[in-house]
Amino acid sequence: MKARPRGVERNIALLLSEIFCAIGYERVLRIPVLGREGPDISINEFGLVVDVKSRISVPLSYVTGEFVSFDCLLGIPLCEMQYLADMSIEPVDERRLSKTVSEWFFHMDKWRTENYSLGITALILHRPKMPYGNSTLIIHNSQRKEFCQKWNKRI
Repeated sequence: MKARPRGVERNIALLLSEIFCAIGYERVLRIPVLGREGPDISINEFGLVVDVKSRISVPLSYVTGEFVSFDCLLGIPLCEMQYLADMSIEPVDERRLSKTVSEWFFHMDKWRTENYSLGITALILHRPKMPYGNSTLIIHNSQRKEFCQKWNKRI
């Protein structure tokens, strides 16, 4: 793995730690193991099971800076993930689900189901040179209620 993706994972973990600490959860860290299955970021008591994808092949329609729906998936900028915890806020747009993103997400969801069933599957999409906070957090629509409960439990 190149240094840039490792750096992205490290910086995403720092940003997630800031967000989690602000609402009363423990910080998370980049898991420094190469060539393995599973999440790129450690799992704290919130239970977000995160795979970070930082590559030019991330579809531009997934990093628009808006809260959007992609069929059964929801995407929101990482710096605005608190809005995902408010069920009164709906996605502003519905877009087509990318086959690539779908494969990435459901691969991580399979790992979560087999290894950490109480968690919430998350994919963080980043394109090279974009600010980390503008990366898109993707979760399954069916896990939004659980996300809200965990988020609001600590506030």
